[in-house]
Amino acid sequence: MGFWKWAALAALGALAGCAAPPQNIKAVQTGETCTPEKVRRLQELYSVQSATANNDALGVFLIGLPMGSMGGGDHKEEIARLKGACGDRIAGQPVAPPDGRHAIPPAGQVKAAM
Repeated sequence: MGFWKWAALAALGALAGCAAPPQNIKAVQTGETCTPEKVRRLQELYSVQSATANNDALGVFLIGLPMGSMGGGDHKEEIARLKGACGDRIAGQPVAPPDGRHAIPPAGQVKAAM
């Protein structure tokens, strides 16, 4: 096999190890209920996962290694679980979970009944 074929295979292997952007992670239903703490954790992990995916892309481009994922920054499983419980609640948009339960609005959007 020639050099370029090996280089292409190495590049594909490095790309396969990259962290997925959080918006591309599918929800996994576990039967958990959504709590405000889980919504906050999901929002935190969105930021971390976005940074990890960007760092992976840059690392693969510069040195051929997904540096963000190698440092333990990939939270795909936890994001999938939290999305299954709470739906996709980022950017202040309450979205009902896939199973049709009622979504809890993000903090600051609950108004007291008078």
